[in-house]
Amino acid sequence: DFSPKAINDCIARIAEKLEPSYNKIEEDLKNENYANCDETSWPVNGMRWYLWMIVTSNFVFIKIQNSRARRVLIDIFGKDYHGGIISDCFKVYDNFAEWYQKCWAHLLRKARFEAEKYPKKNIVKFYEQLRHLHKEMADFLKENPPPDLRREKKIEFEKMLNEIINYKHWCKEAQSIIDNRLIAYRNHWLTAIEIEGISLDNNLCERKIRGSIGWRKMLGGHRTGEGAKQYAIIETHRQTWKHQGKYPYNELLNVLKN
Repeated sequence: DFSPKAINDCIARIAEKLEPSYNKIEEDLKNENYANCDETSWPVNGMRWYLWMIVTSNFVFIKIQNSRARRVLIDIFGKDYHGGIISDCFKVYDNFAEWYQKCWAHLLRKARFEAEKYPKKNIVKFYEQLRHLHKEMADFLKENPPPDLRREKKIEFEKMLNEIINYKHWCKEAQSIIDNRLIAYRNHWLTAIEIEGISLDNNLCERKIRGSIGWRKMLGGHRTGEGAKQYAIIETHRQTWKHQGKYPYNELLNVLKN
């Protein structure tokens, strides 16, 4: 039998063993070419904190902070991050990275919600046009096209997107999405067409953050900031090992043995 205190002590000791490599992962993020980013609320001692998740080609990094502000990104990436950010349209990411890819999944979800809410308005047509364009772009990227063809097709896709944006007779629901998303982030929707290795959406990060949301529902968050930090350290390693195609249990045993 294990008492709750014994289990907590075990978690604390493992987090202490893993903290140096956790700090190393955070430092290495600054040199990554791009990062998928997302955040979700995370209660700590009854207060609203936030779990930030950063997913790159090499790492999955979690940080739990009492802030959803830009300072968290600066703490992680530094003031001069020269890579790209794949994210939703949350304003904290604005004017921070070298380039952006905004999430088409969020865009389509919002358009579909409005289309279902107002089935007699031309928001339905707007949603269908966006969905068709997204499918055409996604099918194009599946072929892993060469750079020259990517640049050529980006011009073509930009023309198609501009035709949707510039249509003068959209209903106010469609126009709101155009103004607040498509125009506000006009140069951030087709980056994946030109830059190899990234996606049109942020689904990679969203899928991984769902695992933590399950823990949040079971745990109800954490009682202390220290407990939240221990969870972030251990879960960062577990998810990073899985992301790298390794078996987390064996990797943790190796760390403890060494």
